[in-house]
Amino acid sequence: MKVQRVSVDGFRGLPDKAFPFIDPSNGRAGSLVVVTGATGSGKTSLLEAIIAGKEKVAAYGPMRPDTTYVRPGAGAAKVKIVWELSDAERGRTGLGVPTLESEAMFGGSLTPPVNDPALSAVLGEYSLDPASSKIEYFHATRRMNPGQPVDATQLSGGLAERALRLTRDDGKFSALVKYIVAAGLGLDVDAEGQPRQPGRVTAAFAKLCSTKKLAGLYRVGDGVFPGFQDKAGRALGLTQLSDGELDALLFAASFVRNGIRNSVVLVDTPELHRSDTEAREFVEGLLSLEEDNQLVVATRSPAVIGMVPRDLVVQLG
Repeated sequence: MKVQRVSVDGFRGLPDKAFPFIDPSNGRAGSLVVVTGATGSGKTSLLEAIIAGKEKVAAYGPMRPDTTYVRPGAGAAKVKIVWELSDAERGRTGLGVPTLESEAMFGGSLTPPVNDPALSAVLGEYSLDPASSKIEYFHATRRMNPGQPVDATQLSGGLAERALRLTRDDGKFSALVKYIVAAGLGLDVDAEGQPRQPGRVTAAFAKLCSTKKLAGLYRVGDGVFPGFQDKAGRALGLTQLSDGELDALLFAASFVRNGIRNSVVLVDTPELHRSDTEAREFVEGLLSLEEDNQLVVATRSPAVIGMVPRDLVVQLG
């Protein structure tokens, strides 16, 4: 599942227009789309228009009030999204076309549009199984708090966690540390209870962070925690990682645990805690984690903007 085009009308923070996400080299949805512009130009708003347009059709969790999406002075807002479906999604749903358009209305008194039920089924599905495509949102103020209490019942991805996936609530990351420990203890299993391949988080973290490596587990009292090493081989704990390193761990663990494959990944400010060069290396690492994802990044980093052709740069403001 990927996005080919987003069209908005009356949506807060955005002009009324269509935003194409098409790769000119093949006519398909781009694997990396860069949304850029000055502060306050609507970069985050475009990511949230994708979320709102999808959630109105098939929600992971409770919707925000319609009024939060409607531009002041407008009576209503509309979001249309053209979705590009994978062969697996088309086979699973019986859809005979490669693309379908969803339409969502916010506010006003018009009759809600009717969307294809098969498309709604694809958009509403959320499972940690990699075979399940999904939408993931990494907001600009994201943070994985190493000291935050963890609810062990969320290891398998419950309804409460699903409801947070597309919000700015850091609670959606609360199971990650426990997952890293569980994986290190060999407790990471698939839906059939079979052990998954070990070392997956370690490998993903290595692609996103060049300064530290995940190096097993260590025990403090009754607790077990992930351990790290720096380039000199010195052992470090989770709380000794820098903000950028913690952010890399957040993404690595999320991609592996949540089975983010053939999915739309919305990333606000990939340059968070990073230099311009580091931001580009980080996005390159995210693309290498799974080749069939679509990354839509909101950024002001010149290095990240330079990664894609002009057709895949959405310039706002």
